Amino acid sequence: MERVIISQKSNITISTQEFYSIPRGYSNEIQVENGSARINDSIIVTINGNTYAGLLYSGKFMEFLGNIDGFKLSSDGNVYAIILYGENGTKIGFLRLMYLNTSSQTQGKDVNSYLSHYRASELIILRSDASNYSVKPEVSVKLKVNGLPLMIIIGSNKVESTGHVIFLHQVIINNRGEVIKVDVNGTVKVYVVFPNNNGISEVNEIVNPSSIVNEVNVNNSKVIGQIITVNKTGYIMINDSLKLNGSAFTVYKQTPNGLVQLNSTNYLVQNDRIIIIDDPSYQYYVIPLSQNTSIAQQTGNQGTPSSSNILGIQFPIVVIILVIAVVIAIAVFLLRR
Repeated sequence: MERVIISQKSNITISTQEFYSIPRGYSNEIQVENGSARINDSIIVTINGNTYAGLLYSGKFMEFLGNIDGFKLSSDGNVYAIILYGENGTKIGFLRLMYLNTSSQTQGKDVNSYLSHYRASELIILRSDASNYSVKPEVSVKLKVNGLPLMIIIGSNKVESTGHVIFLHQVIINNRGEVIKVDVNGTVKVYVVFPNNNGISEVNEIVNPSSIVNEVNVNNSKVIGQIITVNKTGYIMINDSLKLNGSAFTVYKQTPNGLVQLNSTNYLVQNDRIIIIDDPSYQYYVIPLSQNTSIAQQTGNQGTPSSSNILGIQFPIVVIILVIAVVIAIAVFLLRR
């Protein structure tokens, strides 16, 4: 654990011992020197060239206004706290800035005025390898989940977030997108982020939809597959238990023009579950790859005749006919002698 002081210009005594257990991500308040700071935004913070997602808290730790016999005194203390997050929601550190403004004024024949400003700031790094958790930003988006701010930064197939990242996967849905599943203070959301235009859309996760194993007609051949039926609009992420044996699969979806094979980036098997991300159809077919191989071989054989199947006549029959023809020719030759 390393503590780094950025700057300190103050005659205020600041105790930091209680902050060594920080961050406490998404707690409503952070207690600060007889006061508290409340969460109000998410921001991007750059420290030593490394970029992190941050949660910003702000509040007052002191406020005083007095007027006694023509003597005015006012003091105003503000605190800003930032919890730093790195890759996959890893907690990196805590940054605190405190400002105290004090002014006094004496009214009378001789007017004396006094104004002072105090500032103290400090950075507590909770991970010595914090730079390893920094992502080079390709796209960043900011949104709110149940009123709480959420920052997502994506780059080089990695993600930083102020929430806890459960899942990240690249897909091709018209354009390249990154699907992220994130937990924000107990609320789980799924989003697809498109780096080319900073677009973001919420994804409907469908867990354990209606699915059966049955015979499926694919490429005019009957195979055994898992049929998944859904009824959702917008982007979807199907998360269903895998009911078939096999190590590799192909996924098709039903469209008005027939079956369409999904891009291989848009589905995966994880912990014996099939995950499919798509701009949806109503029915999907999960087919073991071994069956697809046999289909491809059958289709190929129908297109190119082989030496064992010429004009629809099997090879053994051709041999028998040739042997009979030779025997008849020899018999005719002997009779003529």
